Amino acid sequence: MTADVPALAPRRRDQKNGFSVPFRMGPGQFIDCCLHPRWALTTLMNGKPRPCNVQPLGDTAASGDGQVGFRRESGRGRFDWEFFSGLRSQWPHRLVLKGVMSPEDAKTAADAGADAVYVSNHGGRQLDSAPAAISVLPKVREAVGADFPLIFDSGVRSGEDIARALASGADFVMVGRPALYALGAGGQLGFETLLQFLTSELSTVMAQLGCRYIHELNHKVRVP
Repeated sequence: MTADVPALAPRRRDQKNGFSVPFRMGPGQFIDCCLHPRWALTTLMNGKPRPCNVQPLGDTAASGDGQVGFRRESGRGRFDWEFFSGLRSQWPHRLVLKGVMSPEDAKTAADAGADAVYVSNHGGRQLDSAPAAISVLPKVREAVGADFPLIFDSGVRSGEDIARALASGADFVMVGRPALYALGAGGQLGFETLLQFLTSELSTVMAQLGCRYIHELNHKVRVP
């Protein structure tokens, strides 16, 4: 369950670049396509990108304008712990709460039956004045204890960032924008190259710290 986007924030970069959903072609987009002929031809041959995560749902999963067919009737800003507890009581499978930035909220989520907590500020795209997710991660780990599963993202750009997150208390580290950049620039080969870079960088950092195994990246190698 995601709680890191309670309301859509204004994204000035998207506005400046003319990004819109559904996509609208304008002079700027036409010039951009001309400057990137390989991308333009590939898109022309294969069709516009579609929401593949919901594609198995069939034709009703996406509307004619390319947007996901289902809609939220109300903003997620109405989410509260009573709602979460109700969801927990009705959902018998794994339940992970994403978007936690407070040690107190992390502890409450664990006590309310969450199977894991996902520390994230949505890549810093929602609230400019929010703290960096990595800065709150050690306190979240302290609040939930050593054995509770913690997932982390936001600002991960290198193998060193992965090592820093693991040493700060994360059990799993997610990579967002770099993966999309790699896929957009080089397709499958670009993504595989990114994985090689991240693995190599992580191995180098571990060697510098004297860590032979991932589990050795813990609070003992982190400078307070």
